[in-house]
Amino acid sequence: MLPQRKFFYLRHGETDWNLRGMAQGRKDIPLNETGRRQARDAAVSAVGLGIERIVTSPLSRAAETAMTVGAAIGVEPVEDPELMESSFGEREGDVTGEWYRDWLAGRIEIPGADNCAEFLQRRAERIASILATDERPTLIVAHGVVYRGLQQLFGWEHTTVQNGVILEHVPDAQAENGAGWRVFMR
Repeated sequence: MLPQRKFFYLRHGETDWNLRGMAQGRKDIPLNETGRRQARDAAVSAVGLGIERIVTSPLSRAAETAMTVGAAIGVEPVEDPELMESSFGEREGDVTGEWYRDWLAGRIEIPGADNCAEFLQRRAERIASILATDERPTLIVAHGVVYRGLQQLFGWEHTTVQNGVILEHVPDAQAENGAGWRVFMR
């Protein structure tokens, strides 16, 4: 379970592969100009949120996003390799489509790829651990499938989280979604 305190999540800014609908996985694809603008916009949004700690995936698209936000709020990001995106094995670089939906649903295994259910569980557990080890308001900067691990933990329908938008998670036992959390876009 996640500690019952506010935290923030930010999916990295856009890359050219995001734009083309390609599965990046562990390939270290850099931000494009739109992604850099999104990171700057997220940095502006982060000012005044009270974020005191940033933990980021080491992949450059997330790390650059985290550095941009961190520079705006005076927080040095810390890299955590356990926040890296899932490996899509031999499908990395392919356009997402039916194979990707089947992988997410656990209907197929891809040679060299992570098992989706196990990956989601591990990433949700890692985020819970990060939040449990330090009570400071924390921003996690990572990837789309990593966020699906949180959605699974909350019992929410899996939806795609936007690039470059800070999501504030606030514990609320009265939340209508049944998970005890409210989420606000910042």
